[in-house]
Amino acid sequence: MQLAVSAHLAFNIVLAVIFLPLIVPVTRLIARLTPDKSGPVAEGPRHLDEAALSDPPAALAAAARETLRVGDIVGSMLENTLNGLRRNDESLCQSVYALDDQVDRLENAIKLYLAQLDQSGLDGPTKQKFTATLDYAINLEHVGDIIERSLSRMAMKKIESNLRFSTEGSGEIEEMFLETIDNLQLAQGVFLSQDPTLARRLMESKLVIRGLERSSTRSHMSRLKDKHPDTLQTSALHLDLLRDLKRINAHLISVANPILEEAGLLRESRLRKEQAR
Repeated sequence: MQLAVSAHLAFNIVLAVIFLPLIVPVTRLIARLTPDKSGPVAEGPRHLDEAALSDPPAALAAAARETLRVGDIVGSMLENTLNGLRRNDESLCQSVYALDDQVDRLENAIKLYLAQLDQSGLDGPTKQKFTATLDYAINLEHVGDIIERSLSRMAMKKIESNLRFSTEGSGEIEEMFLETIDNLQLAQGVFLSQDPTLARRLMESKLVIRGLERSSTRSHMSRLKDKHPDTLQTSALHLDLLRDLKRINAHLISVANPILEEAGLLRESRLRKEQAR
């Protein structure tokens, strides 16, 4: 009896010695092959009530609510990318991919929903609301694409290549990110309220963004001239991040254009003035 117990114990010890070193790699393999159940849940539209389509103002209100939700998701994409850069966190950068898929689904659902409205019976203000909602949803989808296809992938490249921005460069990029996140929140308020004062404030932020980009580019080139090691390694990333953040702001600020034009606050360009002479 004692011999059988000893033999069984010895057998278990041998199995442990053989298989314990394999636990970690096998676990990693299973994790890669098994879908992550705790990841973002694919959600469809929450506010696009088909029954409201017979009442255009109610349907447009529903579409506007769904569009604001898209804006909130885009905000999460920006914040995750910024935090991924700050912390060198690949999982935060990768989370952007699923969020962008959700933005694409919702933007498409909003377009299909609005397409079901009979525009021929809409009055002037309702037509303006229709156009504003469609335009803003499309612009948010474009912003999501820039974040997913460019910003997040550049952040991943920085992490995977073990690159580091200079202290000054990192601060400049973060400032541009934070200003962009603030402008998204302002754009959400402008879209919701259609308020000319807020729209003018959003339009004026264009000058702030342009100033930040120019200032950072000049400082970056100065560091490059001095052959700062971190700057030399991250030059393309730095300038591309600035460029894409500027592009994102252009999409966000466009929500102010029709409001300011309607209020007579949008100045004509020099080109249009010269053509009018």
